[in-house]
Parts: sequence; structure tokens; C-alpha cells
Amino acid sequence: MAQSAQRQLVGNRWALAGAIMYLLEWVAIVGVLAAVTGIHGAGPGGAAGVQIPTATGTKPADIFSGYTAANAAATALSAGWYGLVLPGRILLIAGIRQALRRSWGDSALADLAVAAMALSVLMEIASYWVAAGVGQAATSGADQSAVVTGHAIASMLNVGLFSPLGLSILAISVVMWQSRVFPWWLCLLGGLSGAALCVGGLTAGFQTGGQFQQVANNAQFGVLGFWVWMLITGVILFRAAGQPRRKSSPAPR
Repeated sequence: MAQSAQRQLVGNRWALAGAIMYLLEWVAIVGVLAAVTGIHGAGPGGAAGVQIPTATGTKPADIFSGYTAANAAATALSAGWYGLVLPGRILLIAGIRQALRRSWGDSALADLAVAAMALSVLMEIASYWVAAGVGQAATSGADQSAVVTGHAIASMLNVGLFSPLGLSILAISVVMWQSRVFPWWLCLLGGLSGAALCVGGLTAGFQTGGQFQQVANNAQFGVLGFWVWMLITGVILFRAAGQPRRKSSPAPR
């Protein structure tokens, strides 16, 4: 029996474009956006950029005092920026799915990966817009209980996004492995990173210390793994996009 011809990876430039677009979130995280616009404020988390705290042990009075007018403006500015750049994660997964379709075939798991990534992006953007709204309410005379409630919603949205994010990476990595057009180690890196992020999302409700807190902290290495996997995958697809396609051999009769 004749062996089937080796599949050729049909690349594109969308995946790498999505990865770069997504990494532009650091413009807001490191404070460049604030420096350019002149809108400064560390945000309720107290970091150089805007950071929503995820621990639930903070006293209500401390949470309330963290929402100043400057912080509310900075959080709203960053939320708008994230709304522009975070959809790059969706473009990344959609680009990988397109390459898989052209190189191998359709997969329901790949469709699930795109949908899960879209959900994670929606949750992350929503978390910052909720925090921005809480900041506006706090500086406009809202009582402490309302601010703390809104803060808790923003915090849980922010940590809960790791579940769909991890599911997306895990699902698309499985399809990449099934297609046999990507290096096995890249599929493994994506699978492990996605699984770690899923664990982080599952333990997001236990942000009060102890064993579950430690599990959640350890799972965050999945974020770094995701970034490495994302860039390598984008570069591989970008390089493959410039290669001529082989002519398929006629099927033996």
C-alpha cells in the first residue's frame, strides 16, 4: 500500500498579526499609555499600570479608598485600549484555525477554541470596564457597599477569564497535534500551558490563601507558556505563508 503524501502546512500572516496586536496591551500595563495621554493613576491595585486586585481578603474601607478620580480615569482609558488590542487573541486562534483548515481539514475543537478565546477576551475587557464604572461611582458619591460589590464583580471576571483562555489554547493545541503539520513539542507546550490556565481558572474562587491559593499561583506559569507558544506558532505560520505550495500527487488507481 502506498504511503500518503506528507501534509504541507499552509500558513498565513493573521496569527502573528493577532499575537502582536494582543501584546500591545503592555502599552497600558507599563504606563506608556498614561504617559502619552497625561492621564495618570495606578488603578485600584496600586501597580504602575492598571491592575484589578484578585484577593478577597482586603478590607472594604481599603477597597473603597483605592478608587480615586485619577484611578478611575486611568482605568477607563486602559479599558478602552484593551478593547482595541485584546481581540488580537481571537485573531490569533482564528488564524491558526484557518491554517488547519487549509492544511488538514475542519475541526469542531478548532471552532470551540475560537469561541472560548472570544469569551475570555469579552470577560477581560468587561472586568476593566466594570472597574472603571465602579471608580466613576466611587468618585460621584456612591456608598461603600456598592463600590465593594462592583469591585468583587470586576475581580472575579478578571480571574475567571483563565478558564476559557486555557480551554481555547488546550483545544487548538490538540487539533494542531492531530493535524501533524506542527512540531510535536509546540503542541505539547500549548497543551500544558492551556491545562495550567484551566487549573488557574478553576481555583479562581479560592483567592483567600491556603492550599488552593498556592495551586492558583503555581498555575500562572501557563501565561508565560502561552506567550511563548503564541509567538512561535505565529512565526511558523508567517514563514509557511511565503513558501510555494506543493502540487498534490494524483491518487493511485
